[in-house]
Amino acid sequence: MNINFPNRIWLPLYILDRLDGNIHGTSKFQKLVFLLEQEKNFPKFYSYIRYRSGPYSEGLKNDLHILSKNDLINIKVKYPMINVNNYYVYYITNEGTNFLYERIENIRDSLKNNINRLLNAYGSYDPYNLILFIYKSYINKNLRLKNINSRIDTLRDDFDSAFYGWEIFYDPGCPPVSFILGCLQYSQKVLERVTSSSTEKDRITCLDMLSDVMDHIDIFNVVREMHEEGKFECSEECPFKHDKLVELSEYFCYLQRFCHHHKIFPALKNVQFKDIMSSVDFKKLKEKLSTKPIDPEILY
Repeated sequence: MNINFPNRIWLPLYILDRLDGNIHGTSKFQKLVFLLEQEKNFPKFYSYIRYRSGPYSEGLKNDLHILSKNDLINIKVKYPMINVNNYYVYYITNEGTNFLYERIENIRDSLKNNINRLLNAYGSYDPYNLILFIYKSYINKNLRLKNINSRIDTLRDDFDSAFYGWEIFYDPGCPPVSFILGCLQYSQKVLERVTSSSTEKDRITCLDMLSDVMDHIDIFNVVREMHEEGKFECSEECPFKHDKLVELSEYFCYLQRFCHHHKIFPALKNVQFKDIMSSVDFKKLKEKLSTKPIDPEILY
């Protein structure tokens, strides 16, 4: 290959090769490289920005895109439907393996040993538990109780504002907008519960996860643009296929798993009407259903 690849391009390939040729989840890939770069004397290959909570590298994202475009890795969507389990899976190809072995001949053994040691420690973590480890080890230690209430107030305003903004574009035939609105409404309910139904430690971690969901909604603007331009028909341009939507789905899945496990709020599939409605509205709904049958079509 005569392409002028970045010198660091071997690193994501090496990580994939050492983890049996695949990694499940963008967040896991991002966090593993972040952990490597926290090691003493490890070269700083990537710069990381901190959203409201988690570390993220645009440079790593771009390198994975370059590798994919040159058939050195494959990137596939797991469960390519709108649901809470969408995420990317990264696979190294035979071409990628050959390319890697040509590149790593000049890499110091001590550097490779450091990578191997860290991957042995954290490579078997699923993305959810790896994110929890990052939150607790590199983020939460700097937070204090006095900051929690202001974070809750800020997030509440952010979610309320985002919900009203996205609600304008609601269309029953638009799965992405429906999904984003569902994420927002679920997050609003979690925010109501987290202030009173969890320990301080769980409260902080839950706020970190809510922040990650909000970050991915903040930067997902393509749906709005396509609505405004009148291009939103089912086609190859559909933002349903946009990578940010898959990443949002991934982080939303982690939020639900955490809230369900820590009894803050049930996972979306287990949410009942009474969990998301006021007691007055729920009573009205029960009375309505007892006197008038439901048209089955509204359930789909």
